[in-house]
Amino acid sequence: MDSASTDATALLQAQKKSYLHGAACGVVGTGVHCLVSGTAPRLLVVGQVLIALIYGVMSWRLGRGWLSAERGGLIGSCLGLMSALLFILNSGGPYSPYVQIFGAFPFMMALFTPGTLRPTLVSGIVAMLTLVLVSTLAGLSPRVIGLQAFSSAVLVLLALAGSRVYQRVIDSQHEAHQARLQALQELAESERLRGRAERERAEVERLVLMGQLAAGVAHEVNNPLAFVRANLSYLAREAEAKTSTLEPDELKSLLEETLLGVLRIQQIVTDLKDFSRAGHLG
Repeated sequence: MDSASTDATALLQAQKKSYLHGAACGVVGTGVHCLVSGTAPRLLVVGQVLIALIYGVMSWRLGRGWLSAERGGLIGSCLGLMSALLFILNSGGPYSPYVQIFGAFPFMMALFTPGTLRPTLVSGIVAMLTLVLVSTLAGLSPRVIGLQAFSSAVLVLLALAGSRVYQRVIDSQHEAHQARLQALQELAESERLRGRAERERAEVERLVLMGQLAAGVAHEVNNPLAFVRANLSYLAREAEAKTSTLEPDELKSLLEETLLGVLRIQQIVTDLKDFSRAGHLG
């Protein structure tokens, strides 16, 4: 698996976990709200349970074909806004203690979907429009609504800038990782070439040693071979002569010298075989 596939898999896993975290936050937040306020609004409880179930299904199906990471981020941002809207509508509208969630929501989307800016932008715009709608329904003045819209727009821009910086950091880390991999590959190639050069040098040394050994063996064999040949030539001439002056003792001495020469040659061959079998030639 290459590094691009690994990064994509890691991003999918992080997004799956973010959906599960979003579901858990909605359920836990609903429980805390009901416990602290002493009320259990049916719309809030039912809506948060349904949203948590949808988050769970999205986490299960993400990356299986029909739900891409970007589409999942857009759906997740819409579900998060619906969850925040349920809390706000059931706890005072624009005066709700949860109204600051609208400002934080683009930043949460930037963290949940670091690979793309679209979910952050869409969630920020929808959050701003939702806040304006809630404030309008509550009868706030246009000046206050305008200031709310302006502050929401600033937060969206900050979230987009932060997401862009975060993405650049990820890209820089990826490039540094690729550079390290390239350096390791070059080092491995250098080691391979060095190893091949070492093997070639060892092969040359082995051939030189073989040449020296062959010259030495030839010299060692030629010495006994020379007097064996001389003795045999002398015996052949004596055998062809009509009258031989060779005495029995002299004949015996010649044969013994010849046998010693043959044994010497045989010993050299045996030593050479033993040397080769012991692995001294590589």
